[in-house]
Amino acid sequence: MKLVLLPGLDGTGDLFQPFISCLSPEIDAQVISYSTGKKQNYSELTQHVIEQLPQDDFVLIAESFSGYIAYNIALLNLPNLSSIVFVASFLEAPKPLLLKFSKLLPMDLLLSLPLPNFIIKSFLLDKNATDDLILLVKKSIKKVKTEVLANRLHLINIIGVNDKPITALNVTYLQATNDQLVPKKCLIKFQQIFPQINIHKLKGPHFLLQSKSKFCAKLIQDSLF
Repeated sequence: MKLVLLPGLDGTGDLFQPFISCLSPEIDAQVISYSTGKKQNYSELTQHVIEQLPQDDFVLIAESFSGYIAYNIALLNLPNLSSIVFVASFLEAPKPLLLKFSKLLPMDLLLSLPLPNFIIKSFLLDKNATDDLILLVKKSIKKVKTEVLANRLHLINIIGVNDKPITALNVTYLQATNDQLVPKKCLIKFQQIFPQINIHKLKGPHFLLQSKSKFCAKLIQDSLF
């Protein structure tokens, strides 16, 4: 069975490197990246993913920003989609007031500025993050045009889902208990749509697969493979 990974806001997929390195060799991991230079809406991003999905059975892992894309794919009832794992993700704007306020700011300019280490540690990783991991975060964000990142932030503010329950699918949610970007209340929407969802609350920051790579890899392998 194949493991298909959908990345967070940067869309590069580079941040999956620590997690993939902890997977068993027999697991075939495929990362589907998004454009670093072209603005796309969620519909276009979903279609981009669908076109690259394998024909064989697969597990879908959706990190943060990609949660809504995975939800759209869940609606298709694909026979070869074995299960979905949402990681620190959301199906509604996680902090709507903050996102609305961001529309008043020169986001292209702000996103073009170098990210200080303390911001990365405070909001994405944690105080124990290694220099290598911080550098990986900086490099992945730097690859993406600022207008593309700004557009994805805008998309987060306008997502909406049909509350009709989806029951014919194995779904897992990995919640980071120290997540500074996605509040715990975001889990409620997942519980409404996926009433049989399996929830794992893990002590860690928003970048859970990066900071707790070994633990997450073992958890997913033991649960789904």
